[in-house]
Amino acid sequence: MNARLCCLPVLIALWMATISIASAQDFKAPKGEHWVAVASTQDINNAIGIARYFGRDARAVRTRNGWFAVVLEPRKGTIQEIRKKQAWLQLPGDAFLADGKFITEMVWAPRDAVLAQTTLRSERPAVVTSGRLTVVAQRRMDHDGWTAHLNGQIDGRQAFDLSYTFETAADYPSTLQLVHLNKNNEFPDVVFDANTGGAHCCVQTMAVTPDLAGHWAVVDLETIDGGGPNFEDVDGDGVAEIVHGDNGFLYLFAPYVESFQPILIKKLVGDGLRDVSLETASRPRLIQDTRGLEFMAKVDSSLWNKNGFLAAWVADKVRIDEGVDAWNKMLQAYQRDTDFGVSKCEIDEPVAKCPLDKQRVLPFPEGLSQHLQEAAYTRAYVENTPAPDPASAQSTPRSPQGGETAATGTSGTGFFVSGDQLLTNAHVVKGCDDVDTSIGGIRSPGKVMARDPINDLAVVKVNSTGAAVAQLRGGARLGEDIAVFGFPLRGILASSGNFTRGTITAMAGLGDDSRYFQISAPVQPGNSGGPLVDRNGNVVGIVVSKIDALKLASITDDIAQNVNFAVKASIVESFLQASGVQFSSDPAHQELAPEDLAAKAQSISVPIECRPRMP
Repeated sequence: MNARLCCLPVLIALWMATISIASAQDFKAPKGEHWVAVASTQDINNAIGIARYFGRDARAVRTRNGWFAVVLEPRKGTIQEIRKKQAWLQLPGDAFLADGKFITEMVWAPRDAVLAQTTLRSERPAVVTSGRLTVVAQRRMDHDGWTAHLNGQIDGRQAFDLSYTFETAADYPSTLQLVHLNKNNEFPDVVFDANTGGAHCCVQTMAVTPDLAGHWAVVDLETIDGGGPNFEDVDGDGVAEIVHGDNGFLYLFAPYVESFQPILIKKLVGDGLRDVSLETASRPRLIQDTRGLEFMAKVDSSLWNKNGFLAAWVADKVRIDEGVDAWNKMLQAYQRDTDFGVSKCEIDEPVAKCPLDKQRVLPFPEGLSQHLQEAAYTRAYVENTPAPDPASAQSTPRSPQGGETAATGTSGTGFFVSGDQLLTNAHVVKGCDDVDTSIGGIRSPGKVMARDPINDLAVVKVNSTGAAVAQLRGGARLGEDIAVFGFPLRGILASSGNFTRGTITAMAGLGDDSRYFQISAPVQPGNSGGPLVDRNGNVVGIVVSKIDALKLASITDDIAQNVNFAVKASIVESFLQASGVQFSSDPAHQELAPEDLAAKAQSISVPIECRPRMP
């Protein structure tokens, strides 16, 4: 992690120091009680993230040397007695008791954006008031659900009189709250909810809010698992955002009890919600969520080997631009013996309509990559986000780049996936927003529109239309014949391109990374980003890397030959969908002669040159 999280000797030394520092507030614990110090760090978002993990009793404070500490409110008892009372919120092994003399400032404490709240039960009226607004609510059972009737008055005059029916709500107590959610509303918005019943599910939350003309109406704040959303002023504008876990991670990679969820941050705009998780003002909150997860794994290191935790952690890390390192750590640690994961249908049907005997669970890395793309987590990487150097990744082999120096740029290959959009590798266009291509022998400039550094993919939009577009096909099998087309060693080999043939020799890359095929077709520097085609000319992958034969030879005393890798078409399709690129997934079924296969691969492929701007 970026923020340094130290064990507590530094904090202990500060606590025991006799230096006298003036403070505007006395943080000394009451007689017979002690603060519980649980962590020390130099980064404020790290401290806040850990404090959020411990809940409403936790505080982030500044200490005498300027570091931040996380403390629990003063309480009685020894550290052993307090540990026993903490239930599932386990204290770290180096937690200790302190009188509070080391604290110089309180920098964070839980803040409740809810202005007023009460419980709503069947047939019993409930009243909430904040300032000039008073709301009286009552609910009435109705068949399988119940109807809420809400009457709002401002300064004693009726502002609204509305009803809403929850058609499948259980007869559980619900919540009535006043919260500022709408910037255009002078008064608090009225939030009420209903529980659908069941062991884990679900809370449907609604809001009564006015439009620009002052007409109040009911707006759906979505149905989510658990106890409903939290309301936090994430961006500090005086209006609360809606924060809740991403339910798409529940039951997907692990059973419910082992599932973790990255947070989503949403803003009420008009009569709907807008996801603002990736907006700049939300970034500190995302970092805090990430650091909280990492602290959990510090306390319980077994989490690093559980897919439910790893999925949420990698998703969080992707959104704060730390995804590449997280991905490499995940590859070393994930569970392989599990029945949970993203399912794929082996016939041309959506998973929801696919017979069970035709479904298979994707390996965790491949399934996680697909889920992150479909859920738009990889959109955190925008045009100007630099791609990583695949050669530096622990589990990634050397990429067959153009061989030019960093000063002059790199060259590679791309292929058309739509009329004017190319797919290539992220490392081919590393450091470039604009690239050069050659279509039909004519120079055509292009612009990088989307990147996914984790899967080493990028989309380039060009000013010309290609002669043909790729037909993508998933489900290629071990031993299947394939071919590669690209523009290797540009300026040395033929400018018209190079066609080589081979087979799929393994269904995973280095470290059992299931996003990749291992292939035997020879590739050279400049092949990166080129299409991997089957015997019918369908694209089943994109060439991404080759083994570093010399480095491997220094370890094994043998030269590896034709050990190359390609990203699978299923990963490509998810990336294109997440990037809003239209593509063809209607594969051809007629086998082609080798010379016709070469011509088809050549018709969709173009050379790409990236020349980064010099500082």
